[in-house]
Amino acid sequence: MSLASKWFGFGQDPLFDQGVRAMTSSDFDTAIESFEAVLQREKDPGRMQTILRNLTECHSRVADAALAVGDAASALAAVRRALRLHPSYPDLHLKAAKAAFPAGDLEAESASVEQALRLNPRYADALLYRAAMAMRSGDASASKVHASSAQDAQPAYANAVREAMALAESGELPNAAARLFAAVGAAAGDANTRAMAADALSKDRRYEEAAREYELALQLAPNYADIRCKFGQTLLELDRVEEAEHAFRQALEVNPRYAEAWAQLGIALKRLSKSEEAKTAFTEALKLDPTHPIASIEGSRRR
Repeated sequence: MSLASKWFGFGQDPLFDQGVRAMTSSDFDTAIESFEAVLQREKDPGRMQTILRNLTECHSRVADAALAVGDAASALAAVRRALRLHPSYPDLHLKAAKAAFPAGDLEAESASVEQALRLNPRYADALLYRAAMAMRSGDASASKVHASSAQDAQPAYANAVREAMALAESGELPNAAARLFAAVGAAAGDANTRAMAADALSKDRRYEEAAREYELALQLAPNYADIRCKFGQTLLELDRVEEAEHAFRQALEVNPRYAEAWAQLGIALKRLSKSEEAKTAFTEALKLDPTHPIASIEGSRRR
């Protein structure tokens, strides 16, 4: 049985399964309705957290769709619903910033970026966004500092940073800011496409192909902890456990506050018979997310 079927609970509840299918086909309104109905009657803490994570993803995708058509108010409302469910996701806070600006809430924009960076100080997209905000406000020196940090975290941003700084030096601050804003997320575009392909392959249990796609994604975006974590999960499925351990540790080097990576590291360590280290990993996951399903189950087995 794959990790997904073990922990996500597919095949145990028809309404939950309907939500998963709707989510997979991008029918997020139906998925939200299904998951919320299941949540009303669900008693198992682990499955409740799975449902909440799925709801978070659905609201986030609704926000993406609203942003794509310029409906900032709806996007901000959707991403805030997602954040109420899972406030510990840096990418959601950055998405809130992207929606807050066109909605005219500059205070919320700034606060959202800073919260994303509190959760992950090496979050390259948030660092670049902060640089763009500084440039937009006319503070070219602060922008240069923030952009340099973004470039260190994600080398693929080097060209955008160089072009923006050249524009700033020639006095074209609005164009420089626009160049930085346009670059936010661009470095991960191809990487996310690869990762989505890998996700689909993994669902079909084509783990060798999935692992290769994750590797290609990581070549494009080496500092994306979520892709490293998914790569590690695929390696676990292939019984390449030592490599999986390494992938999870790399994810945690990028973001030490990533509860999922701590939990998956615990699984890898447990399979390597490193019981004490596994216990520590599960404990770290629970510190960051006290209701994490995997860490909660593993923790209860020790009591």
